[in-house]
Amino acid sequence: MRNENLRHADDFLSDYDLWMHQRYKELLKEVIPSFIYASEEDDPQVIGDDPDPDCAFWSTRWTPAS
Repeated sequence: MRNENLRHADDFLSDYDLWMHQRYKELLKEVIPSFIYASEEDDPQVIGDDPDPDCAFWSTRWTPAS
């Protein structure tokens, strides 16, 4: 399945991409109660109960070297 990527008109997010972002957030939350999850594909999200967490994670697309 293809999912429109509004930030990159020439790209799309696969179901795997969406699952991966969600899984990263779940795994991080197991060890860090509150953080900001930032990604190229979406606006930053506060994860957890603290509205102003001290920790942020940036998820970016990995592209193999050519």
